[in-house]
Amino acid sequence: MITLEKWASSVSTRRGFGFPLSSLNDWGLALIYTCLGAFLFVLAYPPWNLGVLTGWMAFIPLLACVAHTTYVRAGMLGWLFGLIANLGVFHWLLAVPGFHWYHFFLLDAYLALYPAVWALLACRFAHGSWMAHLALAGAWVVLDYLRGHAGFLALPWITLAQSQIANLPLLQSAQIFGEPVVTFFVILGNLVLWNALAKKEFRTAWICAWPIITAMALGAISLISNEMEEHQTIIVGALKTEYPANQVAMTDPTVRFENLMRFLTKETPREVRLIALPESTLINPRRFPAQIDRLQKLAEGRNLTLITGIAENTKFDRSPVDELFPSSALRSGAWIFTPDRQIPEHYEKSRLVPFAEEMPLRQWITWPTWLIPPLPEVARAQSPLTFAIPGNIRVGIMICWESLFSDHARTLIQDEAAILVMLANEGWFTDPASAQHILTAYMRAVETHRPVMVSSNMGAPLVIDPFGRRLNTTASVPGMEWATAPIPLLREPTFYVRHGDVFVFGCGLFLVSIGFFQSLRNLTTRCSFLTRRKKINPHTSKRDLTCGKRSSAW
Repeated sequence: MITLEKWASSVSTRRGFGFPLSSLNDWGLALIYTCLGAFLFVLAYPPWNLGVLTGWMAFIPLLACVAHTTYVRAGMLGWLFGLIANLGVFHWLLAVPGFHWYHFFLLDAYLALYPAVWALLACRFAHGSWMAHLALAGAWVVLDYLRGHAGFLALPWITLAQSQIANLPLLQSAQIFGEPVVTFFVILGNLVLWNALAKKEFRTAWICAWPIITAMALGAISLISNEMEEHQTIIVGALKTEYPANQVAMTDPTVRFENLMRFLTKETPREVRLIALPESTLINPRRFPAQIDRLQKLAEGRNLTLITGIAENTKFDRSPVDELFPSSALRSGAWIFTPDRQIPEHYEKSRLVPFAEEMPLRQWITWPTWLIPPLPEVARAQSPLTFAIPGNIRVGIMICWESLFSDHARTLIQDEAAILVMLANEGWFTDPASAQHILTAYMRAVETHRPVMVSSNMGAPLVIDPFGRRLNTTASVPGMEWATAPIPLLREPTFYVRHGDVFVFGCGLFLVSIGFFQSLRNLTTRCSFLTRRKKINPHTSKRDLTCGKRSSAW
């Protein structure tokens, strides 16, 4: 182990601000630094919400470790960083019934592979030029995109962009290039600080800082010059119905419905024209036609539109209602009650939660029951659709898992949605899960430049404006919380809605180009080296001729 004298000596002889960089070959110190970085990463997200501070420095300790070590050690430290970070942010998964420690370890071990791959790249190029650092930031964006689009293993939850919800000027860049560009700026900011503080490479730091400064300046101008008051507005309300996991199975759905109707009848403001109720508010409503009639009469009597989540069963528990439907025909989605239609319109989920609402690859894999217990699967709709409500307005619905995927929201906006409604059922998790999930609503609002309503059975109800600002005022009674606000109705799609993830593909193309030219440079350098050596010594052996020198990092 490193002694105090060696540590002090290394600090005094190494450029930097206190990192004993020359001593990072010591495993104990490297592990401490890796754990420190993971701890800073965890602090960036709920329940701590320190991302505007810790999000910009969480990767500096990891860079200090991997920049002075071998590829094997860099990969191991990156994987350890991912393990600890995921444990810190996803620990609430252990509260899910039937989700055991070995499920968590398998998920954690898989997700940790992404920072491990990035650590391998950082090991090679952390001491390169500003081009190398732009490429490292782009590499994280590409890896993050792969993590969010990996089929049934996709999990676009807890991105670096989501740590910057309070950083409104930076968040506005998502209107152009989506959530990935905010992630790019955050990882680039870590590299800026790494160059300025640890390496004293101020020129590289300054060049890499310019894109961040420019993005924040343009975002601030956009916030200052917004003219939302010139657009048509509508007053909306989102509701929270508090049914935590330890109460859901014990609460009769008919009792829940009576409490809900009592609250809506007494507490709904007269000026509200659109109400959102959480996912799974109505359980198997076809078996209770009286409930449907009462909601339809409420919509007609108050001249409002009511969007309520419905499910033919409740997740994870076995209430008496579960026996009232055929297990092979489950439906989950939302019903839309409007004053101008006698029959509610139906929306069904087009993205299902793997291993909870659908069994992936069932035609090829027979999953062991100890790993994946049998479950009733939910029917999948072909694609997301918008629905017309009075006032020549179209609304797009995101049910829980769907809100994580930006292409779902983009499809809704392309179908002329003026309002996005996010419904969630998070009573099965602890509080951090709901707070983390809500971060995606802020991202969808800014990316699409549309207001987003959030209604959940645990998290706070929200009304978010097109710039990612919380608009709502709240009122509550025991078990219920109400959020209302006027929102603007916008029609013009953003650049991101029209063109999608071009920034991600640009990052990928940049990485491929850099890799190609680096390989070409290495080859040219090697050939030049061998030619000079042959001229100096014509009798050089064939074995020596095959040994060349690699060029430094770009």
